[in-house]
Amino acid sequence: MIDTMNKLAYSKDEPADLVNVAIEELIHQKYELPIYNTLKDAANDVRKRSYRMIYHNLLNENQKESVNQLFEVSEGSTNSPWNQLKEDAKRATLSHLELSLLAEIG
Repeated sequence: MIDTMNKLAYSKDEPADLVNVAIEELIHQKYELPIYNTLKDAANDVRKRSYRMIYHNLLNENQKESVNQLFEVSEGSTNSPWNQLKEDAKRATLSHLELSLLAEIG
């Protein structure tokens, strides 16, 4: 089951997809299905491992530094750049666009 999930973890991002594949594999192998939380936890573990592998093996040092900086809170600030990325977009107006561009420029 875990091997099947591992194979698909790099092409499927949703845990539900991994759970479905695991269920299909268990049925194919004629195993009794475990409780849903067991499958969900296994899918989450597989996703974490695949994300770590991508981070460590595919990103160069500059890219890793850029990702790490997203989670650093600068002195005098209460939010990280990651929090800013997660914010809902404001209404699409020219003034909001100008403010965003000015904020990016510094």
